[in-house]
Amino acid sequence: MIKRKTIGIFLLISILLMPYLFSLPYRLDQILIPIVVICCLIFYKIEKRLLYLSLLLLLFCFVLPLFSTIINLNKLSFVSTYDLIRESQNILKPFIYLLFGYFLFKFFKLEEKDIHQFFKFSIVISFIFSFGSFLVQFIVGTPRNFFNDFLVNYYLLLPAVSSMYRFPGIFTQPATAGIYFVFFSFLSLVFKYPYKYLILVIITAILSNTKVFWFSLPFFFIIFILNSKNPKKIFQFLLALIVVLIVFSFLFGENLTKIFDYIFQVIKTDPLAGRGENVVAVNINDLLNNYPVFGVGFTKTKLMDHTISYGIWDSLFFYELAFGGFLGLISKTIIFFLIFYIPFKKEKINIQVSVIILFINLFTAGVGINSFYQERIGDFIFTFFGFYYALKPTLELK
Repeated sequence: MIKRKTIGIFLLISILLMPYLFSLPYRLDQILIPIVVICCLIFYKIEKRLLYLSLLLLLFCFVLPLFSTIINLNKLSFVSTYDLIRESQNILKPFIYLLFGYFLFKFFKLEEKDIHQFFKFSIVISFIFSFGSFLVQFIVGTPRNFFNDFLVNYYLLLPAVSSMYRFPGIFTQPATAGIYFVFFSFLSLVFKYPYKYLILVIITAILSNTKVFWFSLPFFFIIFILNSKNPKKIFQFLLALIVVLIVFSFLFGENLTKIFDYIFQVIKTDPLAGRGENVVAVNINDLLNNYPVFGVGFTKTKLMDHTISYGIWDSLFFYELAFGGFLGLISKTIIFFLIFYIPFKKEKINIQVSVIILFINLFTAGVGINSFYQERIGDFIFTFFGFYYALKPTLELK
């Protein structure tokens, strides 16, 4: 008989590695995990505080957009069935994966060491895919190669990304790899991973060539200072990082120069992911002027039809205002903060502050990316906090 823990670990790994098959825009884990969560909810009782928080999350993640849809149907066009399914899956992600993380501990019996072993494994795999993409292009001399074709076909890597000297690897786009850096550098520092993992996270972020990485560096250094009090270890880490970067520069100097030239030009010309025309700001302005309280839910404004391909949000604020207006944005921001903070509210002050900084980093990065909902990484974030929501009361009783 297969142990529960084995199934839980398989489901975790599937979030990271499950490819997109048969030309479908959905992965198998995106179907399996919601089914698992529903079954666990039916047969397993969860504690009241998480139940109330989850119900609030469901209310503002899904019920509010449905209400917004109903009140706007008479004047706006309804989204396609494909967009309805895709966006429903996306806006329900915090609710589903918060509970999935909770049940990983309560039902599947994963221990704290298990989830951190998985995160370390994820760091190594993410680096292999990112560096592999970079190395193959360096050797072959063109972004059109077997490795990138594999990533485009099975992991939905944006085809033009590698030609821009950006190598997010297993992640769909560079910005997603930027959110990966924010979350996994936090894990590496707060939970005292060996520094080799942090170095791999940083190299993956540099190769991904994303604005989110450069934007997040001040937050990273604050968390680094808060959690690195041993001068000897700090020196060892900085020395190792410098050596690695020097070796990279020696081996791949010209390609690294192209990486930095590209990203700094993008930062200078289009810092907020406006795609050259700042369509995000234009759409936000339209929503604030015409649909400020409840948003438009699963309907589309005329401006959305003319300025964007539906589903390309490029901003957390655009996304939340579209689906729930000011009511959804403010309510979900408070709920997300509680999800982050509650499991660690009795920890040492440096950890509490680090969690708050993580939240602020993700929230402010939302100016140019839909930060809490990114493919795979958004799943990991809410799974992690759901797991610790279940774990912390157990530790306090010991």
